[in-house]
Amino acid sequence: MNTEFDNNSISDIIKIALDLDPESDEYWDAVSALWHKDAQEITAKAGELCSSTCSRERILGVNMLAQLRPVDKALQAAAKDIVLDVLMTDTDVYVILSAAHAEGHLEDPRAMARLVELHRHPDEDVRYAVVHGLGWRREESSVSTLIKLMDDCDADVRNWITFYVGQMDDMDSPEIREALLHRTDDEESEVRGEALRGLAQRGDQRVIEPLIREIRAIAEAKGNYWDLAFEAAMEMGETRLYLELVELKKGCEGNEWFDKAIAACRIPAPNEEEEPDDLPTTCPVCGLKNAFDKTDGLDYCTRCGWYQDIDHQENHDLTDGWNRRSLNQERKRWKMRLEEGSRAAGK
Repeated sequence: MNTEFDNNSISDIIKIALDLDPESDEYWDAVSALWHKDAQEITAKAGELCSSTCSRERILGVNMLAQLRPVDKALQAAAKDIVLDVLMTDTDVYVILSAAHAEGHLEDPRAMARLVELHRHPDEDVRYAVVHGLGWRREESSVSTLIKLMDDCDADVRNWITFYVGQMDDMDSPEIREALLHRTDDEESEVRGEALRGLAQRGDQRVIEPLIREIRAIAEAKGNYWDLAFEAAMEMGETRLYLELVELKKGCEGNEWFDKAIAACRIPAPNEEEEPDDLPTTCPVCGLKNAFDKTDGLDYCTRCGWYQDIDHQENHDLTDGWNRRSLNQERKRWKMRLEEGSRAAGK
């Protein structure tokens, strides 16, 4: 909690905030302090500011309500009503984008139609705010709009929208996958990385070829967001990626996501076949002893890439959580990797 403004009244903090640059850290320190003041007074003051003829005051009023989160349901409703009215009626670009950002926190379903409408706004900052306003929504019209914004001319818009769509673990469709696949060829490496990770999390095999291209680009020092590609490789856990990854070992070893990708994709030697025991520090997939440092924390096996996860340990068919595949699926896959290792060794 911000303590700098503990002794200031709400009116004093509002005056201070209005004299600051809305993009400065000091401004947001003041706004954050207001979120921890009396919710009823804040809501009333914000309502007055949102009715002002001054755009700077309307912006502050919206920001005051965006993350206020009062316990009282009547105040919650009042805050949503005020911001919704601003979103629907204001014509100032900066006020509109502030209200669109606020809707990402307030999650008011009544705002969706207006946010969808604003995705065509000529100002890229407004479209960027729409991305955050719609990012949490799962309605068909919202998801359809997000997919359209993945082709936006602004790199920041494409980047964040690809992140949101890629991380929709509860949403999957041919349209979503095609949009993500299209973005694997984006000119921005971070957008490509988000698209690769989103496809990998869905287990889409079409990600392999663009992922290999990205790994080779990293080898040529053309990629800036390596962790996303490594995370995608870890998610896929395909031995086809292993030979590409080992080419990067000299420059990337020690990178957490690279090491995890290597573990998940590596081709094991024939002598690595072991039967797992019941010890909590033993990997339940490949049988590596002392694979996990702790018995109650999240760790991963450096031999096969399996994440230590109590839920997977209790339910061997679980396909949700830290491991994309179930324990039973991963055990079968480990046997296939061992067989591939034997073939590679000529045995």
